[in-house]
Amino acid sequence: MEAVESDGPALVEFFRSNPVGADSDFVLDRGPDFFALLRLRGRFRTFCARSGDRLLGVATALWHEGVDGDREIRVGEVVDLRVAQTARGSPVARSLLASVQRAFQEAGVHWYCATIAEANRAARRLVEGKAGLPALAPLDSFVSAHLLALRIPHAAGQDLSIREVGLEDVAEVEARVAALRAPLRLRPATPFRWGTSGGEDRGWIARNGSGETVGLLVVWDGSDVRRVRVDRYSRGDALLRTFTRLLAPTGLVTPLPPPGGALRLWASRAVWNRDGTPAVSRALVVAALAAAARAGAHVVQVNSRSDDPVVGHLRRFPGSSFRSRLFGRPGDPSCPEPPEREAGAFYAELALV
Repeated sequence: MEAVESDGPALVEFFRSNPVGADSDFVLDRGPDFFALLRLRGRFRTFCARSGDRLLGVATALWHEGVDGDREIRVGEVVDLRVAQTARGSPVARSLLASVQRAFQEAGVHWYCATIAEANRAARRLVEGKAGLPALAPLDSFVSAHLLALRIPHAAGQDLSIREVGLEDVAEVEARVAALRAPLRLRPATPFRWGTSGGEDRGWIARNGSGETVGLLVVWDGSDVRRVRVDRYSRGDALLRTFTRLLAPTGLVTPLPPPGGALRLWASRAVWNRDGTPAVSRALVVAALAAAARAGAHVVQVNSRSDDPVVGHLRRFPGSSFRSRLFGRPGDPSCPEPPEREAGAFYAELALV
């Protein structure tokens, strides 16, 4: 059955009770309004599977207008797929995904897409053509570095200055983000606009000694529309939590919450380093981590494609990394099939999940 607004509280509770399986188990807490984040991302239909009054699973068909090369298209994304532990291995997922596929067909989407964490192995079979969707090909891979919000002493250097984005910088930032997205396939048709994503946008600009912009980091605090709760820490993340508790009295870090607690997270929407210089990436991230720590946030999530040099630039920062992969295929015969091998240069908005 299709969910309606009055189902929101039950869906919020269902998400809280069913964590995402990964290295650490995270619960996406979408209270108080389950549908708020979906409204920000496009049009959608959410489907529920029930047994009597008991909710067994949920999945959402989300779509938005996009661009592939010079062609305007409609991109469909499978999001919010969650099945109760007691219903895994049953036909619930297949039934939900069949409903999602029908919704995509009725909406006239040109591409089907899904972004799946590589540690979430149970979800991989869902893109192999075995669970109600056609088989989706791997398109691109990404890394999300979850870095502890920490005030790290750091000097940018005489030839590099870092400052937070102000109103006078907004036009430059929007143009820079547009240029970053321009080569990407399946990018959204609606351009990035500062301060319109339902949360708080913050950013930092790096300039060299000649005053040229050489780097940019834009992060989004979406805690008003979704929170992240930690159901279980992996061994490595548990050590990080102990580290933050020991360091907390210094005021340099916000201690990570106990299991069941809410993790306040700032997620990057744009990372740009003109020359690929490690010092630029690190200085931008240091500024973001310090601002996050002052604001009481726990983590800054820096999202990048897996082949972006910034991945290597951030290895010295305390935190953990999560890899994800974008899968997709045309849902319209007029669209060319994806290449057999991973193509790269596809768009995925990892911050807004």
